[in-house]
Amino acid sequence: MQSSDTTAPARARASLTAGGLSRRAFLAGSVGAAGIAAMPGVAFATPTQPSRGDVLVLLHLDGGMDALSALVPFTNNTYYSMRPQTSISGPGTTNGCLQIDDKYGFHPALAALKNGPWAAGDLAFVQAAGVPEAMGANRSHFFMTELFKRAGRNQADGWATRHLQRSVAEDPMVARSWGTAVDETLSGYGSALGGWSLAPDIYRLANRNAVMQSLETAFAGSDPAAIAGQTVLDAMAELRAIDFRQFEAPDGVYPDTGLGWKLRNTAALIRSGVGTEVVTLNVGGYDTHDGQGNAAAGNMIELFDELSSGLTAFYNDLGPARNEVTVVAMSEFGRQIPESGSAGTDHGAGGGMIIMGGNVNGGLYGPDSPIDPAANDDVVPVLVDYQTVLAEILAKRRGETNVQAVFPNITSTNYLGVCS
Repeated sequence: MQSSDTTAPARARASLTAGGLSRRAFLAGSVGAAGIAAMPGVAFATPTQPSRGDVLVLLHLDGGMDALSALVPFTNNTYYSMRPQTSISGPGTTNGCLQIDDKYGFHPALAALKNGPWAAGDLAFVQAAGVPEAMGANRSHFFMTELFKRAGRNQADGWATRHLQRSVAEDPMVARSWGTAVDETLSGYGSALGGWSLAPDIYRLANRNAVMQSLETAFAGSDPAAIAGQTVLDAMAELRAIDFRQFEAPDGVYPDTGLGWKLRNTAALIRSGVGTEVVTLNVGGYDTHDGQGNAAAGNMIELFDELSSGLTAFYNDLGPARNEVTVVAMSEFGRQIPESGSAGTDHGAGGGMIIMGGNVNGGLYGPDSPIDPAANDDVVPVLVDYQTVLAEILAKRRGETNVQAVFPNITSTNYLGVCS
């Protein structure tokens, strides 16, 4: 793994500003994506702002991922007695977990992650992590998602927005959400964009020039609606100037799933060099009240296979660029220890965080997940504030100098050492 100092990565990047041209005019001109890719040192720099550090890829596992299935405590008898239908057997057994130390193993469906990023020392798993009780945590999806993505109740904006506003001039290429709307993590960042496609359908129209001219005229004013429209048009023009086919992985590298395509688009966007710094993705299905199953049958097999194959493909596709990308996969909470009668689990508390990147210090972090239903109300308690993990990444990989401004409710800044 590459090393860096403990503040901002010390990497020289050239600015793409050329003779005072606007970002949009410059990218629409003769340099194009091939020229950007060929220029030494530009990496993820924008024309007007050199990057502050790693690109953050924030993957929300919506619904509450069961960390006790992802990271199996195969020496814990209470785990097996409380989960006769949904536990994963120990290593060396049929459908057994994939051993990583003398106490824990990964779910078999996470094999690609174990054999790829984990084996390379570029993947960390933080257990017993989540929203601390001091922030008013409960077991409601809606309440916890707001706490999780805004890092507090009644916050006007998302935590990623607070970080970006401290370091980055707003630009339509800086922040992106793959979905029909901008993710709550980026709420309040005016130029953040949501959407699925890297090639807007408008450019496929026979009369696209007339349509674009009409839109330019419609959004020529200075009112908020016009400014929002101008942001979208600028982004469309910049994306149009890039031949994303040169950045696409061959067919079959990514799983043919929603998450696979989002990650494929994210890799292309990052390598295009337009200055993307934060990308948010959501994947659902983790609210496994019913049919969660084990390693032989059930929903978790498909969910973990999509997650593992998608993240591993993304890691491999980035190649050396993975040294300037940090991925964080996390849920709003974990699951309860006891299972339901329908081979599922209910909403819990402490869960797991997966961190991946070329400057991640691979390994297990956090205290052993305590499995004591009587003492902890049937849940793994939150022993690691998720904000502490994110704050370390921002400080070490993004150069953030005031994590309290980003996370006003953070309970600890004693970093775990998940990255360099």
